[in-house]
Amino acid sequence: MSKSRFNVRRAVRHTIHRVARPSKASATALALALVLNAFLINYFFVGYRVDKPSLRLESFKSTFNTSTTLSSILDSISNTNPLGGLLGNSNDTVGSESDPYANEFSNNPAYNPETGYTYEIPALPFEELSLADKLRSKINAFDENAPENWLANNKVKYSEIKIRIGDFLDLPSVKTSVEKRENILPDEYSPEEENSNELAKYTSFKTNNTLWMDPRFTLSVYLNYIKGQYSAKNPQNVDSKRIEEQVIVPFSWSDWVDLSDLNHLIAKPEEEKMTCEELVEHTKEKVATDGWCINSRDISSSQLREMGLRSTKQLPGFAVVRPPDTVGEPEYKLIEGKANLLSFGNLPLNIIFLAEKGIYDVKVQEKARIVDTQLFEDYLSAKKIDSNDRDLEILMDPVQEFNDLIDTVPPMIPNTDGAVDFDTMLAQNHYKFVFDKDMFKLDEEVVNSFIREYEERLGKLEDMTKSGDDYDESVYNQYSLTTHEYNHYQGLKFSSQFTPDTQQIYYKLARMQTNAENKDKGWHYEWRFFNGRLDYARPGFTMKEMDERKKIILHRLLRNWLHFTYQSGIVQWMNHGALLSWYWDGLTFPFDDDLDVQMPALGLSNFAKRYNQTLVVEQIADGFGKFFIDCNAFMTIRTHGNGLNNIDARFIDVDSGVYIDITGLSLTNEPRPERYSELIEQSDPDTEVQLYNCRNSHFYHFKELSPARLSMLEGVPVFVPRNFSSILSVEYPRGIKEWEYEDYYYVEPLRLWLHQERFSEVFVEADYIGEDGLTDKDKFLDNVAKMTDAQVLKLLHNRETMSEFYLTHELTDIHEEEKKLLFHNRSKMTKEETKAYIDLVKTFKKRPAVRKPLFQYERVERLIGREIEEAEALAEKNKESDSTFEKAENEETKNEVKEEVKEEVKGEAKEEAKDESKEESKEESKEEAKEETKEEAKELATEE
Repeated sequence: MSKSRFNVRRAVRHTIHRVARPSKASATALALALVLNAFLINYFFVGYRVDKPSLRLESFKSTFNTSTTLSSILDSISNTNPLGGLLGNSNDTVGSESDPYANEFSNNPAYNPETGYTYEIPALPFEELSLADKLRSKINAFDENAPENWLANNKVKYSEIKIRIGDFLDLPSVKTSVEKRENILPDEYSPEEENSNELAKYTSFKTNNTLWMDPRFTLSVYLNYIKGQYSAKNPQNVDSKRIEEQVIVPFSWSDWVDLSDLNHLIAKPEEEKMTCEELVEHTKEKVATDGWCINSRDISSSQLREMGLRSTKQLPGFAVVRPPDTVGEPEYKLIEGKANLLSFGNLPLNIIFLAEKGIYDVKVQEKARIVDTQLFEDYLSAKKIDSNDRDLEILMDPVQEFNDLIDTVPPMIPNTDGAVDFDTMLAQNHYKFVFDKDMFKLDEEVVNSFIREYEERLGKLEDMTKSGDDYDESVYNQYSLTTHEYNHYQGLKFSSQFTPDTQQIYYKLARMQTNAENKDKGWHYEWRFFNGRLDYARPGFTMKEMDERKKIILHRLLRNWLHFTYQSGIVQWMNHGALLSWYWDGLTFPFDDDLDVQMPALGLSNFAKRYNQTLVVEQIADGFGKFFIDCNAFMTIRTHGNGLNNIDARFIDVDSGVYIDITGLSLTNEPRPERYSELIEQSDPDTEVQLYNCRNSHFYHFKELSPARLSMLEGVPVFVPRNFSSILSVEYPRGIKEWEYEDYYYVEPLRLWLHQERFSEVFVEADYIGEDGLTDKDKFLDNVAKMTDAQVLKLLHNRETMSEFYLTHELTDIHEEEKKLLFHNRSKMTKEETKAYIDLVKTFKKRPAVRKPLFQYERVERLIGREIEEAEALAEKNKESDSTFEKAENEETKNEVKEEVKEEVKGEAKEEAKDESKEESKEESKEEAKEETKEEAKELATEE
């Protein structure tokens, strides 16, 4: 066979194999299809309805050509933002508030927001570098802006939303088919429906009973409205009691919390909707509702007005009046809470919008949805948009609205009872906070003095009314009670009626039945805002995504609490599990969903007096988080009693129901722990030993707490008790020493707690598996402690681990420096250490978030990230397939060459055999000829 014939045959066979499986080009096309699929999913999912995508799709497609690779697809996503105006420009930075950390990065000259970190590395071969420098070189090489590293890029993106104004106004009378859509779910629209553009075109959320909520829409409308109100009433944003200077807004929980889980019930015909009796069937007790639930058919018109609804058709078939004292199935506990918010849920007293320096505080008065008020029409009017053009599509951007508000009206610096200007105070006191012992006194005498003061003021107002004298506004404002003060007064009066043993439980949780499928009892979710279990899969989420969601929720919850309390001058400090996690690396534990802080009891009372029942909105430049403050009505009871109210207040994430527990410390007569006996015996008989306790009998000596030290937790300033080590050694004697907890191991070079699964590519199972076939934790710990540089670096081959290390390394670096100065056994620092400590603490300012905004992750980037990862997995699979095929193909080629050689050798052998045969024939012929000649000569001679 000729060489050319062999190549032709091979090429034909190669083509046949290529047709039978994806080629590199088809793999690229499939990857592109996956990314386009992500685009389409998000395009339709994030908006409230379907938009025609054709033009935007064509623009997106035009960025690719037949030579497109996966890398170029990912680059194009990063550079062109296929989600366009609906989600906003992911690269926008709007106004000064959009990047509040610009100055903070100057603390680390190695960081540039555009290029990432550029640490100086010694000019040595990599293998000769120290492990620290090897890790820094990995950080230098990491591109946080690369699409495949999307999880490490936490900038606020997609802040814009595109809407059609007619969808939020009264319906025009030109269409008669509207009634057909009354119970169609907005999130059930499909691209096919858009072909006619009829169903979506003449629908209004004003008349549609089902629920839709997008924080970008709500925040845009509210921020624009309060800007106008402040400009007209209070342009300098001063704290005023004058009604004419207060900004007042309507409110409905359905505009602030996603209640769409009720839509499948609301959309049903009235006769098919769920009833209270059916709801009870999904509880453990299965007893009558005892009034906590009312069927729609039994709701009166006055109750409907109280709910702020037009019709019982807007309900899922029932209304939840108050928290049910039941244990139920997870999905039905979620329904109970959301049904309460939709119907009888109490409104917040006010809304506080956090800014970088200060707040905007608006009062809540009326229960009404945005679409049932003039708010949206006022928004259109302020933007000079013609509301008659129902099909007009507009972009709304809360980040831009917030920046406009800041440019128009300055934020207010809170100045209330007990508020501390921490920046000034710390600078004057070597960055320590010395507590006032009176802050811990909240006994019966103090409580009664508060009640008397309130009643005296109310009496003055009553006297003014009876006297008939001319109204004096200044006198009225002097004695009048704010809404919060009156709420505080009512709480003190109510609490005073009970003893420690007769107090009633205040906080209600989403208590769930446990079984083989559910081990979560619901102890960490506030019942109204419960939005699904943290550690269990939910529809549309993978467990990996749920794990990231949990991290985001806890990170954002803690950051917003610390930001809010620091700038509002609220005295509080970390304790319990949060203090232990700070101790290790300045971050929260990845395995803990319990966050605890403490306050002095008097400060707690002042906190309730000013902020109870407040909805706190995250600084818009950081995200769209919302958090509710709920203070216990029985906080005046300072002893354990019947144990029903150990928690004094909660800071609750309304998007998940997860909360921070807040407990107050006070001086009480509770029995004191044995460990303080010696201290009490040695004390001056005339001086009371200052031992404070919470209602759950955790005790602290004054000198263990004060002076508190400023530190950082999750990148935000926080106070920690003076003698944190002794406090932790009492509460967590093993927790401060053991490097493993629930299959998480502390990796000191990375300063991270990593789950055992992350080590799968690093350790050999035989090195840590016990005789029983299970992991021997002692052996595993030994492996972790003895990891080589190469093994540590191999951990970073995992993209999630690398992202985590990249995002947290600067924060944990700071904590390591802090530990060198604080974690020693000496009673005092040297002068050099004191100076170094103060220089370090001066840099403790709020850093950028380590986790993405929850809305951005759940509704947008989670899906984009999933498609990117699937495209990468597909590309890797095809790469392996190509490699396998090439290997097989090469092997086949070798075999064919061998066969050819064999054939050639055989052919040559045959030819040689032929030639030999010919030669032999010739010789034989010659011999025969000779013989014949001889014979002939012989015969001739004979004849002669």
